[in-house]
Amino acid sequence: MKLTSILRRFAPALAVAGLCIGGSGLLAQEQQKKPDPASEMEAWEALQKPGPEHEALKKFVGEWTAEVTTIMPDGTTMKSTGKESAKLVLGGRFVETHFEGSMMGKPFSGQSLMGYDKMLKKYVNTWADSMSTGVMIFFGDASADGKVFTLFAEQKSADGKTEKWKSVTTLADDKAMTFEMIATLPDGKEMKIMSITYTKVK
Repeated sequence: MKLTSILRRFAPALAVAGLCIGGSGLLAQEQQKKPDPASEMEAWEALQKPGPEHEALKKFVGEWTAEVTTIMPDGTTMKSTGKESAKLVLGGRFVETHFEGSMMGKPFSGQSLMGYDKMLKKYVNTWADSMSTGVMIFFGDASADGKVFTLFAEQKSADGKTEKWKSVTTLADDKAMTFEMIATLPDGKEMKIMSITYTKVK
Protein backbone atom coordinates (compact mmCIF):
# COMPACT_ATOMS: atom_id res chain seq x y z
CA MET A 1 0.00 0.00 0.00
CA LYS A 2 1.35 3.38 -0.95
CA LEU A 3 2.24 5.91 1.75
CA THR A 4 -0.33 8.39 0.42
CA SER A 5 -3.07 5.79 0.71
CA ILE A 6 -2.06 5.01 4.28
CA LEU A 7 -2.13 8.70 5.19
CA ARG A 8 -5.58 9.13 3.60
CA ARG A 9 -6.88 6.11 5.51
CA PHE A 10 -5.69 7.35 8.91
CA ALA A 11 -6.11 11.09 8.32
CA PRO A 12 -9.43 11.37 10.26
CA ALA A 13 -7.95 9.56 13.27
CA LEU A 14 -4.83 11.74 13.20
CA ALA A 15 -6.97 14.86 13.00
CA VAL A 16 -9.01 13.79 16.01
CA ALA A 17 -5.86 12.94 17.94
CA GLY A 18 -4.43 16.35 17.07
CA LEU A 19 -7.55 18.09 18.29
CA CYS A 20 -7.45 16.14 21.54
CA ILE A 21 -3.81 16.96 22.14
CA GLY A 22 -4.31 20.61 21.21
CA GLY A 23 -7.46 20.80 23.29
CA SER A 24 -5.65 19.37 26.28
CA GLY A 25 -2.97 22.04 25.91
CA LEU A 26 -5.55 24.81 25.74
CA LEU A 27 -7.37 23.36 28.72
CA ALA A 28 -4.14 23.30 30.70
CA GLN A 29 -3.50 26.94 29.81
CA GLU A 30 -7.00 27.89 30.89
CA GLN A 31 -6.52 26.05 34.15
CA GLN A 32 -3.26 27.95 34.71
CA LYS A 33 -5.04 31.26 34.09
CA LYS A 34 -7.86 30.42 36.47
CA PRO A 35 -7.51 32.55 39.61
CA ASP A 36 -6.52 30.79 42.79
CA PRO A 37 -8.64 32.28 45.61
CA ALA A 38 -6.14 31.23 48.27
CA SER A 39 -3.22 32.88 46.47
CA GLU A 40 -5.23 36.02 45.79
CA MET A 41 -6.20 36.27 49.45
CA GLU A 42 -2.59 35.79 50.52
CA ALA A 43 -1.44 38.56 48.17
CA TRP A 44 -4.22 40.86 49.39
CA GLU A 45 -3.32 40.26 53.02
CA ALA A 46 0.33 41.05 52.25
CA LEU A 47 -0.72 44.40 50.78
CA GLN A 48 -2.69 45.19 53.95
CA LYS A 49 0.19 44.67 56.37
CA PRO A 50 2.50 47.60 57.23
CA GLY A 51 6.07 47.15 56.00
CA PRO A 52 9.46 48.80 56.47
CA GLU A 53 8.25 51.86 54.55
CA HIS A 54 5.61 52.39 57.22
CA GLU A 55 8.21 51.93 59.93
CA ALA A 56 9.98 54.98 58.46
CA LEU A 57 6.90 57.10 59.24
CA LYS A 58 7.69 56.85 62.96
CA LYS A 59 10.43 59.43 62.43
CA PHE A 60 7.75 62.10 61.96
CA VAL A 61 5.88 61.32 65.17
CA GLY A 62 6.04 63.85 68.01
CA GLU A 63 5.54 67.48 68.94
CA TRP A 64 7.50 69.98 66.86
CA THR A 65 8.11 73.72 66.76
CA ALA A 66 8.27 75.30 63.32
CA GLU A 67 10.15 78.31 61.96
CA VAL A 68 8.52 79.20 58.66
CA THR A 69 10.00 81.27 55.83
CA THR A 70 7.64 82.21 52.99
CA ILE A 71 9.36 83.45 49.85
CA MET A 72 7.41 85.94 47.75
CA PRO A 73 7.65 86.19 43.92
CA ASP A 74 9.80 89.34 44.22
CA GLY A 75 12.28 87.50 46.46
CA THR A 76 11.26 89.10 49.76
CA THR A 77 10.60 86.79 52.67
CA MET A 78 8.09 86.61 55.48
CA LYS A 79 8.86 84.89 58.77
CA SER A 80 6.39 83.16 61.07
CA THR A 81 6.30 80.42 63.66
CA GLY A 82 4.06 77.48 64.34
CA LYS A 83 3.75 74.10 65.97
CA GLU A 84 3.04 70.67 64.63
CA SER A 85 1.75 67.49 66.21
CA ALA A 86 2.10 64.11 64.48
CA LYS A 87 0.91 60.65 65.48
CA LEU A 88 0.56 57.21 63.94
CA VAL A 89 -2.99 56.12 63.13
CA LEU A 90 -4.81 53.11 61.66
CA GLY A 91 -2.45 50.51 63.02
CA GLY A 92 0.73 52.35 62.08
CA ARG A 93 -0.20 52.58 58.41
CA PHE A 94 -0.38 56.39 58.34
CA VAL A 95 0.98 59.39 60.18
CA GLU A 96 -1.59 62.12 60.89
CA THR A 97 -0.22 65.63 61.23
CA HIS A 98 -1.82 68.83 62.56
CA PHE A 99 -0.18 72.22 62.06
CA GLU A 100 -1.05 75.51 63.78
CA GLY A 101 0.56 78.85 62.98
CA SER A 102 0.11 81.97 60.89
CA MET A 103 0.36 82.79 57.21
CA MET A 104 0.65 86.33 55.86
CA GLY A 105 -0.38 87.73 59.21
CA LYS A 106 -3.48 85.55 59.55
CA PRO A 107 -4.14 82.44 61.66
CA PHE A 108 -3.38 79.31 59.68
CA SER A 109 -4.00 75.62 60.29
CA GLY A 110 -3.57 72.52 58.21
CA GLN A 111 -3.47 68.78 58.42
CA SER A 112 -2.05 65.90 56.46
CA LEU A 113 -2.30 62.14 56.25
CA MET A 114 0.76 60.36 54.91
CA GLY A 115 1.32 56.69 54.24
CA TYR A 116 2.96 54.23 51.89
CA ASP A 117 0.78 52.59 49.23
CA LYS A 118 2.21 49.08 48.77
CA MET A 119 0.23 48.60 45.57
CA LEU A 120 1.51 51.82 43.96
CA LYS A 121 4.91 51.44 45.66
CA LYS A 122 4.78 55.16 46.48
CA TYR A 123 4.50 57.38 49.52
CA VAL A 124 1.23 59.29 49.39
CA ASN A 125 0.47 62.46 51.34
CA THR A 126 -2.74 64.48 51.44
CA TRP A 127 -2.78 68.09 52.61
CA ALA A 128 -5.71 70.39 53.45
CA ASP A 129 -5.60 73.76 55.18
CA SER A 130 -7.63 76.79 56.26
CA MET A 131 -6.66 78.86 53.22
CA SER A 132 -8.16 76.58 50.58
CA THR A 133 -11.13 74.33 49.89
CA GLY A 134 -8.97 71.92 47.88
CA VAL A 135 -6.96 68.89 48.88
CA MET A 136 -3.45 68.41 47.52
CA ILE A 137 -2.34 64.83 46.92
CA PHE A 138 1.38 64.13 46.71
CA PHE A 139 3.07 60.98 45.42
CA GLY A 140 6.75 60.19 45.74
CA ASP A 141 9.64 58.24 47.18
CA ALA A 142 12.16 58.22 49.98
CA SER A 143 15.90 58.16 49.51
CA ALA A 144 17.76 54.90 50.05
CA ASP A 145 18.81 55.97 53.56
CA GLY A 146 15.24 57.00 54.44
CA LYS A 147 16.22 60.57 55.30
CA VAL A 148 14.82 62.49 52.32
CA PHE A 149 11.21 62.26 51.16
CA THR A 150 10.52 63.83 47.75
CA LEU A 151 6.89 64.01 46.64
CA PHE A 152 5.07 65.64 43.73
CA ALA A 153 1.58 67.06 43.27
CA GLU A 154 -0.53 68.86 40.68
CA GLN A 155 -3.55 71.10 41.16
CA LYS A 156 -5.62 73.63 39.25
CA SER A 157 -5.00 77.32 39.84
CA ALA A 158 -7.66 80.04 39.88
CA ASP A 159 -7.21 80.60 36.14
CA GLY A 160 -7.70 76.91 35.38
CA LYS A 161 -4.07 76.17 34.62
CA THR A 162 -2.26 73.19 36.12
CA GLU A 163 0.27 73.97 38.83
CA LYS A 164 3.07 71.53 39.63
CA TRP A 165 4.56 71.26 43.10
CA LYS A 166 7.38 69.40 44.78
CA SER A 167 7.85 68.91 48.51
CA VAL A 168 11.17 67.83 50.01
CA THR A 169 11.35 66.75 53.65
CA THR A 170 14.84 66.12 55.01
CA LEU A 171 15.40 64.41 58.35
CA ALA A 172 18.66 65.72 59.78
CA ASP A 173 18.40 63.55 62.90
CA ASP A 174 15.82 62.38 65.45
CA LYS A 175 15.07 65.93 66.61
CA ALA A 176 15.45 68.09 63.52
CA MET A 177 14.00 68.18 60.02
CA THR A 178 13.39 70.66 57.22
CA PHE A 179 10.55 71.00 54.74
CA GLU A 180 10.71 72.78 51.37
CA MET A 181 7.84 73.56 49.01
CA ILE A 182 8.94 74.15 45.43
CA ALA A 183 6.84 75.34 42.50
CA THR A 184 7.55 74.47 38.88
CA LEU A 185 7.20 77.57 36.73
CA PRO A 186 5.70 77.57 33.19
CA ASP A 187 9.21 77.62 31.69
CA GLY A 188 10.10 74.46 33.64
CA LYS A 189 12.30 76.20 36.18
CA GLU A 190 11.80 75.55 39.89
CA MET A 191 11.25 78.21 42.54
CA LYS A 192 11.25 77.57 46.28
CA ILE A 193 8.30 79.32 47.88
CA MET A 194 8.50 78.04 51.44
CA SER A 195 10.89 76.44 53.88
CA ILE A 196 10.21 75.23 57.40
CA THR A 197 12.74 74.26 60.04
CA TYR A 198 11.33 71.83 62.60
CA THR A 199 12.69 71.13 66.07
CA LYS A 200 11.28 68.24 68.07
CA VAL A 201 10.28 69.18 71.60
CA LYS A 202 8.54 65.99 72.69
